[in-house]
Amino acid sequence: MQLKLTSILSEIGVIATVGVGYMLVKNKLNQKSVGYEDYEYISTTTFPCVLDKFKGLEDDTAFETLLNELEEFLKLADRVTHGSDMPGNMLFQMNRLSQSIAKNATNMCLHARHCKNPDTVVYAIDCEQDELNLLTATCDDILRNVLLDIAR
Repeated sequence: MQLKLTSILSEIGVIATVGVGYMLVKNKLNQKSVGYEDYEYISTTTFPCVLDKFKGLEDDTAFETLLNELEEFLKLADRVTHGSDMPGNMLFQMNRLSQSIAKNATNMCLHARHCKNPDTVVYAIDCEQDELNLLTATCDDILRNVLLDIAR
């Protein structure tokens, strides 16, 4: 009985986490974040708080790639949830982008660990422990919620 209750409570916790992540993206904030004005979708979400730490890793090319992939991911999520066309190909692209975002963010952290600047190394360790997991989990949650949204 207790095992069943524990299982149910853990499922409720997962569903609540997924729901909160999805609601943050679906119900975009009205104010835009400073420094991300060029990115329509990123600037209206809570991602800039997470991305600011990645900006400190001193890899501008990789950071720009990460921003472009995340913007495309959010754009596809919006098109799938609000569009009337068949989302099959877009869902495939979203899955690929989610994996690529996680891979690129991980690579940024790994490369920054070997930097000569100690501040950058500290940023890399912080990113690996906190922001990296938050970024990848949020992307996964958005993808799952988009899938659930179109299943209705």
